[in-house]
Amino acid sequence: MTLHDKDIKTKINLVFLIEEQSHKSYRPVCVFTYRLNYLLHGLQPFGYHLVNVVLHALVCLLYKRTCSLFVTEGTALVASVLFVVHPLHTEAVTGVVGRAEILSSFFYLLTFLSYSSAATRRSTTGWFWFGCSLLLVALATFSKEQGITVVGLCCIYDLFILHKTRLSDLLKCSKGHLKEAGRRMGVLLSWGLFLLAVRLKVMSVQLPVFTKFDNPAAAAETPSRQLTFNYLIALNSWLLLCPTDLCCDWTMGSVPLIRSWTDPRNVATVAVYVALCAILWNAVWTDDARSRILLMVSH
Repeated sequence: MTLHDKDIKTKINLVFLIEEQSHKSYRPVCVFTYRLNYLLHGLQPFGYHLVNVVLHALVCLLYKRTCSLFVTEGTALVASVLFVVHPLHTEAVTGVVGRAEILSSFFYLLTFLSYSSAATRRSTTGWFWFGCSLLLVALATFSKEQGITVVGLCCIYDLFILHKTRLSDLLKCSKGHLKEAGRRMGVLLSWGLFLLAVRLKVMSVQLPVFTKFDNPAAAAETPSRQLTFNYLIALNSWLLLCPTDLCCDWTMGSVPLIRSWTDPRNVATVAVYVALCAILWNAVWTDDARSRILLMVSH
């Protein structure tokens, strides 16, 4: 955020909902909260940081509620406490610009909880909660684009956790009660595609524009670009386990580019993908229902 950011200082109106004014990161819900901050107290930083802290607290409460769907209350409490104090979250909470992540997480978890409430009875749908989930997924997506992935999470939950479906069941269509779940997921997926279409329309069907300064990997040549982007998954996985090297702004040369296939960091990339595939395989094929739930949630 800068003192001359027009996204923040522009008067609150409906224009920001239909126009993209930054570098193709269409996040109108997040921008709206910044404008409210500016309307209330100008550029005084305290209010911006306070909103971030409050949002983080709400996300932690929602995380506790989400964990309670899959594990005991005691385990959910321990998990939520670890979530609250995890150093990795300082990047999003202390940096005002990190509000996009927090806000998207807030609506992301609300979407999932609403969908799970709508699908409590496997043979029927609670359409009020389902309608809430449609609204919330839109808010999550327009807070930060990754919010759209909650659509996939809800479908996985409905199929493999709520209905305890195996791949063989899907291939054989052997579960008649999947008809109602299919209706829910069909509407949700269609809504997700509509949101993507809206975002593409607003962005004039263009990818985000980054400079070499903002995102060196995005401006790199093949295969350096692909190798570096894939390595970021391994890097973030490591930071989740060992958050010793954090950064308020991962731009410029914060992560040196991987310029060749012989770079030893590629080993970490392969290892992470192998681990993720192993978790997914066990989650799909294990006969232990509890293990399947935990593996899918962790994945």
